[in-house]
Amino acid sequence: MGLEEIIYASVEIRNFLKLFSEQNWNKVCKATLMLGIHRLTEIADRAGPGITKITVGAIEEIVVAAH
Repeated sequence: MGLEEIIYASVEIRNFLKLFSEQNWNKVCKATLMLGIHRLTEIADRAGPGITKITVGAIEEIVVAAH
């Protein structure tokens, strides 16, 4: 299963968003995206070359592996 399918089918994501009113979903998604980028930067820095060398494929692999 690819990244997009995981996002669309994710009960975890739907349940997370349900914790907030629908009118705040945009803000929640933006804040969560920023948190995710921060965390991904930490992971990439520990792995070696840092975030500037990470590929789209590597990001997808991390997400799929975490799922």
